[in-house]
Amino acid sequence: MRMRRTRSLLVGVLLLVVLFSLTIAESGAYKPTAELMEVTVIEVIDGDTIRVKLGWIEEEVRYIGIDTPEGEECCGPEATEYNKELLGWSKKDKEDIKVWLEGDIEERDKYGRLLAYIYLDPEGSLMVNEELLSQGYAILMTISPNYKYRQIFKELAKEAWQEKKGLWSACRIEEILNSDEVEDNIEQYLGKIVTVQFRVARIGITKGIVFLNSREDYKGHFTAVIYSDELAADFPQSGIDISSLKRRVIRVTGKLELYEAKDYEQPQIIVEAPWQIELIK
Repeated sequence: MRMRRTRSLLVGVLLLVVLFSLTIAESGAYKPTAELMEVTVIEVIDGDTIRVKLGWIEEEVRYIGIDTPEGEECCGPEATEYNKELLGWSKKDKEDIKVWLEGDIEERDKYGRLLAYIYLDPEGSLMVNEELLSQGYAILMTISPNYKYRQIFKELAKEAWQEKKGLWSACRIEEILNSDEVEDNIEQYLGKIVTVQFRVARIGITKGIVFLNSREDYKGHFTAVIYSDELAADFPQSGIDISSLKRRVIRVTGKLELYEAKDYEQPQIIVEAPWQIELIK
């Protein structure tokens, strides 16, 4: 009898997993739909990640299209708190916190987390991803092929930058830095919003990714990184011809990150939109 009950329970769990996967696939793959899936929030991990429950299944969900500071990074705790505020995590009875998920083309990231747009109502009138971005608690993070709301997100990020909201003010280094200053003081500027002025010494292209290098011997030196999809989507209309930037002086604004290769490390800024690049001469 116990074996039969265990087998029945296992079949039920597997059926829920199948139904869950089908719902995600239908909501984002091949043809975008407005269908949303209701789940219960059981943990707020940080500014852009939550854990949810669907029946007996628990899943970690990563918000699509945005990236909030992590841990003790500048504005990291504030981003987490704002995410909790939006979700109503201060409520005494947290078992009643419901959100609605919308998928995109790719269902999971490389860590196995579900990827979703998070809504606070079943009609989809208020998206958490958008709110975090518009209030400056997140920056853009566009990863192929999940592009459903890419243009909207880019406009929201630009407005937050222009209005100096959230991390665009709290984490911003006001002075314009040169590439040597960044390289000599990586720990000081890592995770901050910086503007770096440099002469483009080299334009490298690898697997569709464009690298604007501050040095010909680029390893270990500051680089601005642009993914090919962003080039095709936005830059032709912006008036910035990336192929003509060699030996030009430019300013790049964004979050300073540290790229770690096998044999070297280098500071970099990921360029998600044309407004992050300013031509100087």
